[in-house]
Amino acid sequence: DPTGRWLATGTVVEEPVTLPEVDDPEPPSSDRYTGELRVWNVATGEPVTDSIPVEDPVYGIQFAADGSKVAAFGTIGAEAVSSLLTSEIRVIGLPTGTPLYAPLVVNNQTVDAAFSPDGHLLATATADRFVTLWNIHTGEKTLPAVKTENLPLHLRFSPDGWWLAAGGETEV
Repeated sequence: DPTGRWLATGTVVEEPVTLPEVDDPEPPSSDRYTGELRVWNVATGEPVTDSIPVEDPVYGIQFAADGSKVAAFGTIGAEAVSSLLTSEIRVIGLPTGTPLYAPLVVNNQTVDAAFSPDGHLLATATADRFVTLWNIHTGEKTLPAVKTENLPLHLRFSPDGWWLAAGGETEV
């Protein structure tokens, strides 16, 4: 995190397939993947939270500037075609590991996320080339999503929070 106090690790956990009952007409689903998030104290090397289970594999982690919270994002339906993926973003309070708000549900695979300097907004970049700004307290979009020309791989706010940069595959 920017304060140098915390380190977060995310994992992918494969759950076993459950077989249907003999008279169940539905075939068994493919393996389901979930995730776990753990936060560590950098000074001691000790975990400050137990392993925090999250609904989806953890593919990305972003800290708020003040180190008070972390956003973990993954993908629901990892076995599906990428255009059908949905991401769920969880915002966890530090050092307690308590979820702070309802998860944000994003309509495509989240590539990156960034907190505004005041920690009230979260920007997301998705694989379908949209950048969206969210109010993390309400879970609402603050502006309509903006489609970029290139895949936005990295998001960063300016220190004053007035600007958001989206770095793509070939340009910013």
